[in-house]
Amino acid sequence: MTVVSYAQNLEDIMLWRAFRNISKGFYIDIGANDPILHSVSNLFYQHGWRGIHIEPCKEFADSLQKARPDEIVKQIALSDHVGEVDFYEIPSTGLSTMCPNVAEQHEKNGFTVHKTRIVVDILDNILTMTKGDIHWLKIDVEGAEKKILKGWKENPLRPWVLIIESTLPLTQVSSYTEWEDIVIKKGYEFAYFDGLNRFYVYKQHSELKKYFTSPVNVFDDFVLFNRIKLEEIVKTLNDNINNEQTEKQKLLAEKQKLLHDKVKLLDCKKKLLNDKQVSSIKIHQLQKSLADRQKQLELTSSKINALLVSRSWRITAFLRWTAEYLRQLKQKNWHSYLKKYRVVSNKSFLSKQKINIMNWFSNQISLLKRYGFKSRYKALIKKCLRFVIGSINKHPKTKFWILKASRSMGMYNFLCRVYHKTITVSPVTTSVQEIPDVPIELSIWSARIYREIENKSDKEVN
Repeated sequence: MTVVSYAQNLEDIMLWRAFRNISKGFYIDIGANDPILHSVSNLFYQHGWRGIHIEPCKEFADSLQKARPDEIVKQIALSDHVGEVDFYEIPSTGLSTMCPNVAEQHEKNGFTVHKTRIVVDILDNILTMTKGDIHWLKIDVEGAEKKILKGWKENPLRPWVLIIESTLPLTQVSSYTEWEDIVIKKGYEFAYFDGLNRFYVYKQHSELKKYFTSPVNVFDDFVLFNRIKLEEIVKTLNDNINNEQTEKQKLLAEKQKLLHDKVKLLDCKKKLLNDKQVSSIKIHQLQKSLADRQKQLELTSSKINALLVSRSWRITAFLRWTAEYLRQLKQKNWHSYLKKYRVVSNKSFLSKQKINIMNWFSNQISLLKRYGFKSRYKALIKKCLRFVIGSINKHPKTKFWILKASRSMGMYNFLCRVYHKTITVSPVTTSVQEIPDVPIELSIWSARIYREIENKSDKEVN
């Protein structure tokens, strides 16, 4: 079964090679650091193991307590005595130490160092907290390994395997000669060195030494946590890239759509501009036409106003009234009514005034039917002019001033021609006596109409 290595230098794979067959073991991790990153214990925790963690840095101790609430986490340091010591903390790293010379070297290398006081205990007291076998114990305390091993004094418990960092911090310089004799006296045998740590096996479990004869290799069937993390990051990045590409394609599609809409809008704008120009031209033409019509209307209105105030319009007012009245009579077919009820001068039921009016209208209608409107219009004009000329002749002073005014206005010859045409006698019958059997009180034209009506009546009787 493939397992995941979380440790910095594959220490967990070396230990798993020896303890894979133990389902629920126990461990002590001194200098535990982060619960996942560079953790030697996390592989075993994932497979049901539990243990004790010693971590003096509050940041990492809180993370361990939160990630592994079912384990013992002690925020203390271990030394060769119980009490308090100076602690040099380098935040967010695994380089915090109790050794002032190591802290000074880290500060020279650019790290920020915070000096604090911290509680210390001895390893004997930690070992007494366990109730059974301790399968492995790890010590990674940045140069304080000897002090911790000196605190392992009288406790008889012996972890099966010890893993102790054996080089000076951030170097390959060996430091195990300072404390290895303590480990050997406790009954341990050296088993393996991985370039950073030395592995020791307790002599009563010497059968485990065979698992530490070769470095970690492909047959250990493991994958690195960093690789899994990297694959997850790569997958996340690929997903983000795919999402971004999808969004990009959507944005490109929207951009294309917007460009298409923009082209449509430009076409519409161009069309609207053309329509606007055409409309402007039409409006200009209509305005010009309207101005011309207004001028024509004003001209016509001025002509009509001039006509309405002219002398001829006032003189012919009676004729217009007569023509309108005759048109209404024609629409109502009054000539048939007059024919059916002929008006005779000796009828006793009509007064003389009514007889004259009715005879005049009857005479006018008959003459219009016989001679037409134009002839009758001329005859009425002449009759009116005769009346005017007769009135002027009765007033010599008026006649004198009119003639004098006409000469000064150059209208004398025109008035003379009108006068001669008006007083010219028509060759038709001019006397009522020439028409037989006609009442003398009728005019010439009325008498003639009366004779025609009598003739038609005689024919109908016969």
